[in-house]
Amino acid sequence: MEAQNHSHSQLTRILLEIAGNTTQSSAYQQIEQLTKKLDVARANIRTLESEKRSLEDKLTSCQQQLRKSHKALEFQARRVLQAKTFKKPPRLAPPEIYGQHPAAYMGKKSGLVTVHDPVVAPDKNVITKTP
Repeated sequence: MEAQNHSHSQLTRILLEIAGNTTQSSAYQQIEQLTKKLDVARANIRTLESEKRSLEDKLTSCQQQLRKSHKALEFQARRVLQAKTFKKPPRLAPPEIYGQHPAAYMGKKSGLVTVHDPVVAPDKNVITKTP
């Protein structure tokens, strides 16, 4: 309200100044010119307000898309974390590291050793307890 009073008093001052310095016909011409400028300014304000609403709509859309992407990334992160914490069964070492028989590797982990017993099986290894 105060801004309207200020602009009204400013307009009145301008009109009185115009009236004091010019003839009545030129005063009307200047008032017409000022009215046209005021109309142009109002049109510019409407255009800017329309652009503002458009940008606010775009911002809202981008924020919604960002939230969806964030939720999707959180879901993927939880899946990756679950996959990493899942206990996988122990992998057998390649035969060239622990001999030719995979049981030799498993035996070393459990305290068992593979020995060759020619009496039980002359051509096979037998797993026995470590002494």
